[in-house]
Amino acid sequence: MAEAKRKFRIHAALPALVAAFGLEGARAQIHQSDEIIVWGRQVNLIGDASSASEGLVGYADLSLRPLLRTGELVEVIPGMIATQHSGSGKANQYFLRGFNLDHGTDFAAFVDGAPANHRSHGHGHGYLDLNFIIPETVEYVAYRKGAYAADRGDFAIAGSSAIKTYDRFDTGFAQATVGLNEFIRVVGGASTPAFGGDVLIAGEAQVYDGPWELDEDLQRFSALAKYTRERDDDHFQLVLNGYTAEWTSTDQIPLRAVEDGFLVETENGLEEITLSRLGFIDPDLGGETTRISAAAGFQTSDLNLSVYALYYDFELFSNFTYFLSDPLRGDEFEQFDRRWTFGGAATYSFEHEIGGLGEGAKLETRIGGDWRHDDIFDIGLYQTNARERIDLIRDDNLGITSGAAFIDTTMHWTPRLRMTLGARADYV
Repeated sequence: MAEAKRKFRIHAALPALVAAFGLEGARAQIHQSDEIIVWGRQVNLIGDASSASEGLVGYADLSLRPLLRTGELVEVIPGMIATQHSGSGKANQYFLRGFNLDHGTDFAAFVDGAPANHRSHGHGHGYLDLNFIIPETVEYVAYRKGAYAADRGDFAIAGSSAIKTYDRFDTGFAQATVGLNEFIRVVGGASTPAFGGDVLIAGEAQVYDGPWELDEDLQRFSALAKYTRERDDDHFQLVLNGYTAEWTSTDQIPLRAVEDGFLVETENGLEEITLSRLGFIDPDLGGETTRISAAAGFQTSDLNLSVYALYYDFELFSNFTYFLSDPLRGDEFEQFDRRWTFGGAATYSFEHEIGGLGEGAKLETRIGGDWRHDDIFDIGLYQTNARERIDLIRDDNLGITSGAAFIDTTMHWTPRLRMTLGARADYV
């Protein structure tokens, strides 16, 4: 904004300079510059944010930037990086402030009030797959960095984000995109007043082969349905999400196989093969996943209630070492996860004055808790060959139940000085 203002002042000063130097003949060629509009975040969090390490990004910041992948929704958080490996259908690998957060183990995410991380996941604890989100439906991303929020529990060691979708669209939209490597994406959404509130519906379909020699054959479908109703300070929402994807992945390959090649035994004897940088060794890698969820929330000026239910399944085929452990059948393996997840949370906030500290001194207190149960009825690991199971490593079922309670209080000692204290207890 400061740069735009400087440019405007230079234009405004030109007529005075012309008059001062007697260049009246040039006056007719001088015109006022057009209005300069600077798009950016306009949310003032001074007095609301507890530190400089939390903030909110949304609105024009998201609507005007092209998003190549869903993981970029968290890259709007300063200092956060989301990379991709093992195909476009797999959860991102996250990094924040130089720390490797794996697939979400140390970073908690919530979408419309419901947690998105998976406990004791078949691929990795805290697995955070945000690919079910349709980017055009995201209103804003609120973030916190550091383990300083009492209302955030499991996985929020390095930080957390709360992603909110729109309650309604100003106008409906439909868009189709065609690109290289058989990329096709169709997305659309609309909202309308109904049932005393607003109903929003959006959908996305995407296919993509990628730049690899082995086609990725990505097929991804997402849907969102949302009902919201507002009355005075009360806000009710019901959110339904559906997502399914399947893909073939070109995993990491040895550098020496690209630079020097390697020998392969064929019907004609040993043959030397050299891989290209986009080549592959195991053609059977990839996976598929499905996610169906429902979440409801009710908010007033001092009360916040939410409940959610989720069905999820996941299957991933990987091969990190190729033929190191099993020279005959190979080292390919399958990770799988199927579960139901149920939970809810409640927060109550209130204010009261601090006696004896003068006018304006007050306390803001929040009391809350959450409950969650993961019924993981099939989770395990198999050795495979060409996606066929050949050896059981382990196959389990789990039931994980947790409860938590927290309290935090912000003390406003003066209009410029405040302090926040919080405590949290979790039982799993």
